[in-house]
Amino acid sequence: MPAAFVPHRYGILMVAFCMSVFLTGSAVYNFIYLPQILPEAGVPLGVTIALGVLFNSVWLLAVWSYFRARWTHPGTIPERWIEFVQDYCLAVGSSAQEWQPAQATRCSKCSGVRPERTHHCSASNMCVLRMDHYCPWTATCIGFHNHKYFLLLATYNFLSVLVFFISTAPTVLYVVQKWLLQANADAPRAAQGVLFILCIVVSAGCSYLLGEMVYVHASRIFANVTSIEESYNNIPNPYDLGERWLNVAQVFGTFGPDWFLPIAPWRPASDGVSFVRLGEDWSGSGSGSESGDVETVDYNGPDCEHMWHKRYVQNSHLPMATKAADDGGDSTDSTDA
Repeated sequence: MPAAFVPHRYGILMVAFCMSVFLTGSAVYNFIYLPQILPEAGVPLGVTIALGVLFNSVWLLAVWSYFRARWTHPGTIPERWIEFVQDYCLAVGSSAQEWQPAQATRCSKCSGVRPERTHHCSASNMCVLRMDHYCPWTATCIGFHNHKYFLLLATYNFLSVLVFFISTAPTVLYVVQKWLLQANADAPRAAQGVLFILCIVVSAGCSYLLGEMVYVHASRIFANVTSIEESYNNIPNPYDLGERWLNVAQVFGTFGPDWFLPIAPWRPASDGVSFVRLGEDWSGSGSGSESGDVETVDYNGPDCEHMWHKRYVQNSHLPMATKAADDGGDSTDSTDA
């Protein structure tokens, strides 16, 4: 089993818990609310169908995103990068909790030589490309290759519980009166009513919590900063491209329909080893443009190495971090807010 999939102590239990929540919400909505409560309340069939399509669409996208975030490797240091460092005799600096653009650093935990924005995840016991945090809900580290799926998971999960709450809340009084107070000793019907109301209460709380999570992570991706990097202040963010959509493209790829699906970016703007910076001139390089549209992810391709050479060798004059990290300075155990 790859190291990135090794969960924390209760990781598998958290995955089972999350899936039980997904399935319970779907069952209540599709087997209690849509076919029983709405027809009894006199809601037109067209409205029932529309609500079913809306909820199940965002629910399926949320579950799909969860599986992709959980079982996609976040990305670790490629062998080609190690060879590149050796071939060009790159200077390897000490890792520090600050911006270190265009600089190879040595991990204080595993002693690996890392590219920019790579950090060590203690839970996974490896260095992760553009690491954001370790997520206990998916029981895996969130890095360059699964960050998009995590963001879609948070967004579609928020939308699914929001649709659940907004559509079901108006029927609470009806369910209390008809299913609970007038249940006429119908225990199964009363039990379904209690479960239904409980799910509404839970969806209200989840809507707030997930909405807050989406807001926090959206503000970070708009600024092209990770959960680890948002506290860095030694220099201005070297990866902020000045436009929100360009910053988002560093995770989602160049804008297209694939932005909204938990699939690999069709036209990725980075390979996870080097990242475009504002004002970077790629004219004549054959590898992209100053807008950040760098569309290669082949670690062994010539364009990829050309990109690394330009950023790590030719751009070695960029501001570097000066202070070394302490013994535990770069070990990361960040979890979801």
